[in-house]
Amino acid sequence: MKTDYKKLISDFIPYIAVVVVIVFFAVVTDGKLLQADNMKNIINKIFSVMLISLGAMFIYAHGAMDLTIGGLLGNCALVGSLIILSTGSVLLALVCIVALGVAIGIINGALAANFKDLSFLPSLCLMFILRGILQYMGNKGTIKIDASYGSYDNVGVKVLVIAIALILTYYLFDYTKLGKYNRAIGGNDIASGQLGINVFKYKVLAYTLTGFAVSIAAFFSMVRSRSISAETGSGLEFDVMVALIFGGMPLSGGSRARFHCAVLGCITATVLSNGMTLWGIKSETISLIKGILFLMLVYLSYKKSKGVLPR
Repeated sequence: MKTDYKKLISDFIPYIAVVVVIVFFAVVTDGKLLQADNMKNIINKIFSVMLISLGAMFIYAHGAMDLTIGGLLGNCALVGSLIILSTGSVLLALVCIVALGVAIGIINGALAANFKDLSFLPSLCLMFILRGILQYMGNKGTIKIDASYGSYDNVGVKVLVIAIALILTYYLFDYTKLGKYNRAIGGNDIASGQLGINVFKYKVLAYTLTGFAVSIAAFFSMVRSRSISAETGSGLEFDVMVALIFGGMPLSGGSRARFHCAVLGCITATVLSNGMTLWGIKSETISLIKGILFLMLVYLSYKKSKGVLPR
């Protein structure tokens, strides 16, 4: 059997990119990148994006995207903060945060599945609604919880949560119908339906899983910042998109969607930003560089996908 070297090289590019970025910035920052304090900072920065990316990859696998992520995280954190201020119960706040995340995920998924090729439209509308709620509450002033709740912002717990999430999503994505069917839908949703796959069900499950991941990230975001404003979660959906694209996730989804896209992309994007900051590059220049890189990767992914964009 003839080896497809072009495909083999393409599959290894995300791994090479991670190594190159880490080694490069470790050298130019004189080892500051790998110091304990900075590693803790990287973990805190990577936590939310990786956790949500692990859920969102199921959506991207069937060729769609979720624009509600940032607004949903902000609203989950808002609800959690209000419950803590009213009852003082962290457990009740966590339960309500998860319930809201899952509920919005189900609604988002059901609407997206019904809109089919225009699935981004209900997601866009929900994004504006969720952002509007945050803006309305933000106009009344920043909502803050007591500093004592910051004790829940524990790096060790975050590492454990990410480890569990990696194991579970790896299993779900590579060894269950949830992952296999979403990739099949990304390849051809009409053919998938004709083969007996419940396209509606598995699309909704993908969005539901993402909603759950967002809710867990929202809880840790709430206890870390301990203040909720109109800007909470702003731009997070695009951070997730950048991470997945950096990791090699095809815009059209399908069989080329891989579990490592979420993992490697998050590491690459986070280390890239952190490394440039340590190197002394200004924030506006960092945004410009990341924007150029993202545009290049989107173009390459667009070409590989034969002009098919996410729905």
